[in-house]
Amino acid sequence: MKIGTRISLGFVVVILFMVAMAAAGLWELRKIANSADRTLGVVVHEEFKAEQWKAKTMMNGERAVFLAFGQEPANEKMIREEMSKTSKEITVIQKWLNETVTLEKNRKLMEEVGKKRKIYVDIRKEVNKLRGENKINESRDMLHKNMIPALKAYVGSIDAFVNSLTEESKMAHHDIMDDYRLALIMILSLLGAALILSAIIAFRLIAGIVRPLNEATRIAAAVANGDLTNPITHTDSNDQTGLLMRALKDMEENLTVIVSEIR
Repeated sequence: MKIGTRISLGFVVVILFMVAMAAAGLWELRKIANSADRTLGVVVHEEFKAEQWKAKTMMNGERAVFLAFGQEPANEKMIREEMSKTSKEITVIQKWLNETVTLEKNRKLMEEVGKKRKIYVDIRKEVNKLRGENKINESRDMLHKNMIPALKAYVGSIDAFVNSLTEESKMAHHDIMDDYRLALIMILSLLGAALILSAIIAFRLIAGIVRPLNEATRIAAAVANGDLTNPITHTDSNDQTGLLMRALKDMEENLTVIVSEIR
């Protein structure tokens, strides 16, 4: 194989290996990007929505307590309208989370939150009913014994759900870092392999070219000094160095014949 062909093939092999290394690195980086999108685009948003749910629930709870203790406050109608509006917003958040949450553990916690909410809302309606019937003592008694504990249980279930989402977010972060470390190790490993492969190819190319050239230089110097007895090797190669060595061998043999004839 000619020298130019060997050098070209060596470069092609190295380039192909570099392309494979780049493709593998890009694939790992794409996995990291997908994990990051999942974390930033969904998990964090779920956690934010759950926190909103908790805040709106506590706000409505405070309004409900205020109404139960109030003595026909002038702004009672406005407070009830705000409560109704907030309840609708909570329902929208609950529906969105039901559609987006996929982890089985979190879905079970969502179901528990839904159950606690229904219990609390039913008790709150009963308290409001007693309040509307002017049964102040009965409404306040139910408020203390039933509604406030139900509200605490409801908020507690939301807290458990938020904590689980936070844990999922941390796990997703760990997955991203694991993928990053794996990608880094893979890229560095492939880079090391590429360097080793390049060194091996370069060594073989240099050895295949320099060794015969050194041999040719030695033989040419010996012939110039009148020594025609040097054995010439590397004549079986089909590249330029092989042609050079065969030409030197022919020259040495021809000079030997000429010198013998002169003698």
